[in-house]
Amino acid sequence: MAFGIAAVIFSYQKITRSYEMQALNIVRALSATLDEEELRELSAQGSDEDTPAFIEMKKLLLNTLSATNEAAAAYFFTLRDGSVYFIVDSNLGDSLFPSSPGRPFESAPPEAYKAFTQTEPIMSKGYTDRRGDWVSAFIQLPSQDGDIPIAFGLDFTSASFYSHAKWQTLSIAVILGTLLSLLVVAALALKNNSLLQEEKLKAVEVASLVKTLQQRDFQEKTLIATTLHSLGEAVISTDIEGRVVIMNRMAQNLTGWSVDDAKGRSLKEVYQIVDGFTLQPLETYRPFTVLKTGIPMEYDNREVKLIHKDGTLIAIEDVVTPIIDEKGRVTGVVLVFADGTEKRVRRDELLYLSTHDGLTGLLNRQSFYAKVEELDSSEHYPLMLMLLDINGLKLINEAYGHATGDSLLNEIAVILQRPWHNGQMVGRVDGDEFALFFPNAPEGLERSVSQEIQEALSEQSFLGYALTISTGFAKKEYAQTSMSELLKKAEDDLFRNKFVENQSARLKMVDLLLQSLFKKSIREMEHSKRVGSLAQRFARHLRFSEAEEEALHSVGVMHDIGKIAISTKILNKKESLNDEEWKEIRRHPEIGFNLLSSVNQYAPLAEQVLCHHERWDGTGYPNQIAGETIPLYSRILALCDSFDAMTNMRPYKNVITVNEALDEIQRCSSRQFDPNLAGRFIEMIREES
Repeated sequence: MAFGIAAVIFSYQKITRSYEMQALNIVRALSATLDEEELRELSAQGSDEDTPAFIEMKKLLLNTLSATNEAAAAYFFTLRDGSVYFIVDSNLGDSLFPSSPGRPFESAPPEAYKAFTQTEPIMSKGYTDRRGDWVSAFIQLPSQDGDIPIAFGLDFTSASFYSHAKWQTLSIAVILGTLLSLLVVAALALKNNSLLQEEKLKAVEVASLVKTLQQRDFQEKTLIATTLHSLGEAVISTDIEGRVVIMNRMAQNLTGWSVDDAKGRSLKEVYQIVDGFTLQPLETYRPFTVLKTGIPMEYDNREVKLIHKDGTLIAIEDVVTPIIDEKGRVTGVVLVFADGTEKRVRRDELLYLSTHDGLTGLLNRQSFYAKVEELDSSEHYPLMLMLLDINGLKLINEAYGHATGDSLLNEIAVILQRPWHNGQMVGRVDGDEFALFFPNAPEGLERSVSQEIQEALSEQSFLGYALTISTGFAKKEYAQTSMSELLKKAEDDLFRNKFVENQSARLKMVDLLLQSLFKKSIREMEHSKRVGSLAQRFARHLRFSEAEEEALHSVGVMHDIGKIAISTKILNKKESLNDEEWKEIRRHPEIGFNLLSSVNQYAPLAEQVLCHHERWDGTGYPNQIAGETIPLYSRILALCDSFDAMTNMRPYKNVITVNEALDEIQRCSSRQFDPNLAGRFIEMIREES
């Protein structure tokens, strides 16, 4: 147990570091593939904004975010007069937090400055700015004499970045539990192996018994015969000519021969064995080989089947040991054998589990690509490899749980196994990634298969959503192309296509999830729209910009999107919620954060949604942060959400008047609400009244 706990703690530290290394590798790889010519045309001044180079660089950064999925912002920046300034970033013009060229990077962590002193990428510690809490990866781009220094930065929200490590550590804990189970299986396998060794020893002991039986008087013979019959294994002994002398009861059961009928017959007639695959006679009949050589033969994992007297086939495992007299001469053999059917079944099950995906039953990554290697021959050219990534599946997992996501993966696997082309293979090679392999692929097969799969997914109703796919293709027409090159080409093609398709699919999915929540609960729809309107009016009262008014309206409408994962029974319950139900309800800010942070357009709002139930005194949820560390928009949402909840019908609480609600806000000022904002909010509502 102590080892398990230590392993989990060590795993969390190691996984966190691996995510940091992954982020560093991303910035290193992206910086290596940049065409810096257009970037070098920019000077980190406001005049850059309308230039073609600025527009192209912004597109590049947006595509970078689409490909990385987990990052929330990407940007180029420079060091000038001891301060850091933005050159161009991934935020759109109507973004909540635009960074115009030449604007100071006011909350830049120390690592942003340090990036200009080294060539290797560097990871920041966590830091906070007006957008929320972040960790960032930075790398300086190569420069010539006279060039302004330029670095590339990639931001990840702290909650998202470290939550992956937490969830993966939880997975490690689950895997450790699974490994304990596998150790039991392994122990059984070792036990089976030890049983074979025991059978070998037992065969020697049985041979000794048979030899003794041949030499003793009647009373001793009876005792030894009784011992042979009580054994769980089948035993047959022969004379020097290979004729049956002794058979115990188990041997009679497995062969179908009685001892009276078998005695004196050739062992080959009684113990008829064939190849387990071809059902043809074996080239070497082991008992007769032992008769000739006097050398024991233990079970060698062959697939062997015994033909019962009635014609049925039984998988068996056998050990053959010679009977040696006092002068060292072979006088016969003892054959010990057992029904190996159950062991074969267990072994086949273990083999299947090691080569197939446990969820869908498709080939797993290792066995899929191993079989692809087997088919790599000119008679199958051209070979085509097709990779498919299911867009938006992560959002469905977040919204409805992994059980629902697993169900969808099974339905998708069924679709992918339709007969698209002769000789095809299908595998699940990653969480939401599948692979199809086609030998002798005709021209245009990739387009027709991709289109037909997409049409099949569209026809299938997955919780009311039409799932889409991103695909990547590669062909091998000549032996000079290695299979690793084929895979890399397909992965690169998939990566390029995901630039365009994945973010669009995620955006549609989030909008659909919001509409699904509103269908689940009319009350939630009306509440969300009122909170959005109230937040927008409050922004206007605070003299925010028009863009910020729109942003607050959007975050107000979407602040409870995480409730899509909460059961309708809880959302619409008329009685007071119990402790377990409140615990379930309190999951919705984190679920909403995970949904919104996966879409570039909504990523700046994700942190605001995550923190809208935090309290000024630090007793809120989910992270118990306090004061001005709570994002500004989250503090505004807390006021608007609470005011609307108090003044409109809820199943489990009575409505109170506007004045009573304002009194409650005043009472909770400096505990639940930002005191300055609470005063301004009360001022606005009284003016509107």
